[in-house]
Amino acid sequence: MKRYEYVDLGLSVKWATCNIGAEKETDYGSFYAWGELVPKQNYDLKHYRFWHGSDSIGAFTKYRQDSITGEYDKYVLDSCDDIARIRLGKDWRMPTPDEYRELINNCQWVWTKIDDIQGWMITSKVEGYQDNSIFLPAGGFISGSYRMESTSIYWSNNVLDGNDNGAFSLDFDSTDYNCPYYSGNTRFVGAMIRPVYIK
Repeated sequence: MKRYEYVDLGLSVKWATCNIGAEKETDYGSFYAWGELVPKQNYDLKHYRFWHGSDSIGAFTKYRQDSITGEYDKYVLDSCDDIARIRLGKDWRMPTPDEYRELINNCQWVWTKIDDIQGWMITSKVEGYQDNSIFLPAGGFISGSYRMESTSIYWSNNVLDGNDNGAFSLDFDSTDYNCPYYSGNTRFVGAMIRPVYIK
């Protein structure tokens, strides 16, 4: 198991210094579909772990919303489906949407370049932690077998409320960053994961 370092930004959780699958802060790391445990060649619905059917007709097999009652069987990733927990141990997990929003609201975000890699330098505004920061590289996301660079996606551990086709995520480009309350990204695309330390 690779040992990951973390940074204390004075928030409710501590943030890893690099993405899952990365060796340093500027590496994109591995891309995962939401709730999957291995990178792959094609990030499409037909090859998604929790989908049964073709790419147009079928149903989700887990983290699904009942079409009649609207209730979910699961809303938050089980530990067995959380790649951060699997790779790093019980003191780590994928972040929640609220933890991304806490990162947005309590840190200064500056678009910059490190070793020719663009991304956001995120520095704490919390008293006593203003010297602490993390860097989120802009790796884009993967749809099908193509890496799209217009928007970068980092997964949270929550499926969307009211739309089980998607999951909450942190989305950013060079001008804006957000973790929307009512939208996210389709679960089967490949996105990056920045784990959090919860001990």
